[in-house]
Amino acid sequence: MLGLRRSEAVYVSKHKKHRGKKAPPPPPPRAKVHAKIVTGSTDLATTVAMVKPAILYADEVTLHSPVASMVQGVRELETVTDPREQMLAALGICRAVPFFADQLSLDATTLEQLTLFMQLDPELVRALGAATGSTDQLDELYEHLSGLNEIWTREVPEAVASAIAVAGGEELFAALDAHAIRLVDVVPTSANDAVAEVLRAATGGPTTADELVTAFVQRVLEVMRARRGFPMLDAEASGLVRAFDALGVVSPSAVDRSTEITTAAHLMGFLPAFPHLPIDEVLGLRNEIKGPVVRFRGEVATIARAFESRAIDEGFDIEVEDAWRMTVAPALEDIREALAEHGLLKEAASVVSGDFRKLLIEAGGVFVAAHGPVVSISSVVAAVGAASLPAADVAMKAAKNSRQAKQAARRSAFYFLHYLDHEATTRST
Repeated sequence: MLGLRRSEAVYVSKHKKHRGKKAPPPPPPRAKVHAKIVTGSTDLATTVAMVKPAILYADEVTLHSPVASMVQGVRELETVTDPREQMLAALGICRAVPFFADQLSLDATTLEQLTLFMQLDPELVRALGAATGSTDQLDELYEHLSGLNEIWTREVPEAVASAIAVAGGEELFAALDAHAIRLVDVVPTSANDAVAEVLRAATGGPTTADELVTAFVQRVLEVMRARRGFPMLDAEASGLVRAFDALGVVSPSAVDRSTEITTAAHLMGFLPAFPHLPIDEVLGLRNEIKGPVVRFRGEVATIARAFESRAIDEGFDIEVEDAWRMTVAPALEDIREALAEHGLLKEAASVVSGDFRKLLIEAGGVFVAAHGPVVSISSVVAAVGAASLPAADVAMKAAKNSRQAKQAARRSAFYFLHYLDHEATTRST
């Protein structure tokens, strides 16, 4: 190649050789389990009971809750730090809540004018004040705004905490702040609108309840028509879905997937300590159960498909209880036994009893015959000692059997529940 050194020519040749090749196709997207919790409950503690198993079972969790959306709007007041924005928020709430508007000595027109004034650029306002000789009055106004900021910083967090506590939402918002779940607004609303709605309801003023109910019904229908996702429904949402199902307007696959994830949640609920496990402990368990939860999902899907009832049907709870009693509880007992720490004596006895022919050869038939036709475990262990059966051989077999049993237990589809039960019991005490 003219004008190129040999090393450069080789580079250009290789570059041209690969230029026409297509890039390898991207890897296929991993199928994620996306739990979609839909709840119309006003008690956020009830919602938390759905959130905990969803966090552990699913890869992604979204929450559709009118009450949680409203309380989240109230929480956003804490993020308002600019005194002018605080004043505008206060004015907006006063205008939207009849009870507070009546307490003010300002009429609606004056409130509107004050709101427009607060929206002006402060630098422009000060320039106009200087031009009109109103500097002192403006300084006094902005001093009052600083006082509002102090009140806001002191009292708004207390009011927000109180609102969350009344709704039972402390653990729910801890999960939200940890980004373990994502809140999807049922009705898009600003913080001011959310606070105004809460205050109107508290003071007997007109609310947008009808609009909220309509939006909630629409959201339930949207979730149950989606091709992807695993819906988790509370009693209110389940009642709506039953009605929609009778009309044939929901996706059968969405109903089936709702049955699967609800079955999983119910099975976790049968573990005595799990419902009482704090949300921070649940969040800590998320990354510890990645492998076991995959096997658990497969088994839960199989169990759920065998049910005659679906999660929205009245007979569903009974079928889950039967599955727990007949399949899951015995499997958990087997896992507990396999993982129990046995002494060497018990392990050695089980090894020798499993290799009785070798015992007869090494210990001699005379010793066994002297004990009669029935040979007990204790006599077998005694025979081991009498015949000087190599202790190392017994110990190694015992250790191998124990290790294999524990490995098999950890591969069980229900090891997830065993681990969760153990951790919930340990961490709750």
